[in-house]
Amino acid sequence: MLVIAHRGYSEKYPENTLLAFQEAIKLRASAIELDIHLTKDNELVVTHDFKLGRCVQASGTVNTYTLSELTSMDAGSFKGSEFKNEKVPSLESVLSLINHQCPLNIEIKRNSP
Repeated sequence: MLVIAHRGYSEKYPENTLLAFQEAIKLRASAIELDIHLTKDNELVVTHDFKLGRCVQASGTVNTYTLSELTSMDAGSFKGSEFKNEKVPSLESVLSLINHQCPLNIEIKRNSP
């Protein structure tokens, strides 16, 4: 049986954040699923929604912000005030964190509403 951590350990931690991925690894998930979008400056950022506002404390769409702008945004407060310092991660930072510790299922999202 495979246990795939959907958006990391998203039941307990803010989805698609480094914390959620780190905790999924600690729990020995068989694999981790995550979502990526292309930013305004053609970089890859890890977030599920094209429209910001549900998980990320901003308005607009992913492709109207640069990677630097997105990775400074709060992506944890929606799950609780204790997660307010969780930021939107770049794909590069997630790959560095996971470092071949488990397989990844990367869902490439289409930049449209």
